[in-house]
Amino acid sequence: MTELIGKNYIYYILSVILAVIGSALTLIYTYKHLNIEVIKAIKDSKKISDRVKIKRKQGSPLTPFEILKRNIVKFSVLSIIYIVLFLLITYLGDKKLDISDFKRYLQVLEKLIVLPILVAIFIIDIKKRIIPNRVLLTLFEIIAGFTLVIGIMTDNIYMIDRIYGLIAGLLIFGLMAIMGKMFIGKDAMGIGDIKFMTAIGLMVGPLKMLDITLIAFTLALIFSIIITVFRKYKEIEDDYIAFGPFLTFGIVISLFLNPGTIVNIFSDIFKLGK
Repeated sequence: MTELIGKNYIYYILSVILAVIGSALTLIYTYKHLNIEVIKAIKDSKKISDRVKIKRKQGSPLTPFEILKRNIVKFSVLSIIYIVLFLLITYLGDKKLDISDFKRYLQVLEKLIVLPILVAIFIIDIKKRIIPNRVLLTLFEIIAGFTLVIGIMTDNIYMIDRIYGLIAGLLIFGLMAIMGKMFIGKDAMGIGDIKFMTAIGLMVGPLKMLDITLIAFTLALIFSIIITVFRKYKEIEDDYIAFGPFLTFGIVISLFLNPGTIVNIFSDIFKLGK
């Protein structure tokens, strides 16, 4: 590992810089979307007096510097977490292909850029119970851009695998939404979750899409059991569970695994049960 880092120190330095920038952008991006109604109301107000009233009632929107200044502890903690994750992703990227393979570093860079957006989606979905279309569009644009560039540098198999991943994400979560509506009369899957996983499918491919699905549903099941047990001792007014955070966990975990790892684990478990 020392030899590897020594020969590619520039990538690790870049990872640290991107980690700090990513943590700052996560906080700023999250704040903007959590307070989008206030920001939009101020922008749409034609009269200065109306803007003043909104600011007095809701508070003036913070500048990016003020956001970081007021959340310096969160920024510091998030930066440390990002640095660890970014360095690990970079190191694993180094190990998988030859050091001179520039395409591998484009894939690593893609993950480093996407990770802060995933954290923003995690926070926004927990607090607002919605994944904003603007965030999803940004995510899709980034992944589509990298898919196109890396696809041009490689062969058609790479592009086809990613397209299959996009289709897998759309079909798996789209069918779940339809089945939920048909059999239980409720939205088993939100439209935002379907869009989210369709975009992610384009990045990870079909096998990792299955891994993410298994991880997310396993975590959601464990959490639901805990909530059910906890409900026996204390009344919970709001039992709504956002699924986006579980998907985000699944995606982040899958970044450190080979495609099909979780599928193989579940397959082995079911074989033992026979």
